Amino acid sequence: MGKEEKNIKFLFFRKSDHKRYVRMLAEINRKVLQSPVAPLQSKYNLTKHVTSEVLKSAWLEGINHGLVDQATEVCENIFQLVQKQAGLHSLLKQLKEMNPQEYDHSFLVAFFSCSLAKQFDWNSTVTTQALTMASMFHDIGLTKLDQNIRGKKRDDLTTDEMTHYQQHSQFSIELLEKNNTISRTILQIIAQHHECIDGTGYPHRLKNNKILMLSQVLIFVNEFADTMIDENLSPINSLKKILTNPLIFKKHNALIVEKFSHIFIDPDVLSKKRAG
Repeated sequence: MGKEEKNIKFLFFRKSDHKRYVRMLAEINRKVLQSPVAPLQSKYNLTKHVTSEVLKSAWLEGINHGLVDQATEVCENIFQLVQKQAGLHSLLKQLKEMNPQEYDHSFLVAFFSCSLAKQFDWNSTVTTQALTMASMFHDIGLTKLDQNIRGKKRDDLTTDEMTHYQQHSQFSIELLEKNNTISRTILQIIAQHHECIDGTGYPHRLKNNKILMLSQVLIFVNEFADTMIDENLSPINSLKKILTNPLIFKKHNALIVEKFSHIFIDPDVLSKKRAG
């Protein structure tokens, strides 16, 4: 019997099966992106589908549906803008071809940064779009690192290699600063995305309000996404790990961490807690 005769309209997964499905898609995506014959549009479409499924997994873990829709819409708008800019599109293509996982990481950071920004009263269309664009391109400088460094885990880098690796923020600025779409605010966010409020970050060991608030959002979400991907944890468990580790927690703005936890809570439940 053909699929037309079966008249299949929907396909449903159990949560556990969906996680396996996402892992399978990610592996297929990695191979397609490495293929020299696969069309660019096919690579782009498959990567977007994989990212969509990753976000769906995040929603299944408890993120409220309305926020997923809002944040995804902003990310889609940014993607459309990037596609119209040959220079920016070329940079993302290089990142995908160099390391598909880094590309997926950038999109996840963009999604969660946008979700987090929407929790603040200072949020606006301009700030959200700037933060999303900065999130999308914050690690683009990795494409300029020596190949032997790109292939290593950060814990395995020598002192000299780590010094070189820590220049990737500046490399990102150099790749983006001549593009008219990239504002000074976006460049500043990217330049500070490895600083920490306790002064242990790099490159300038900035503290507290010396770090732009939008940068602080990206800094935290970057840590969260790294924890989730590197340790293969669910979004909720990644957040729990950060909350229960004092060495990690002290690096971040406590208000940002609190606001981030709200995206995993139903808004009605949160309102009732505040009223009580």
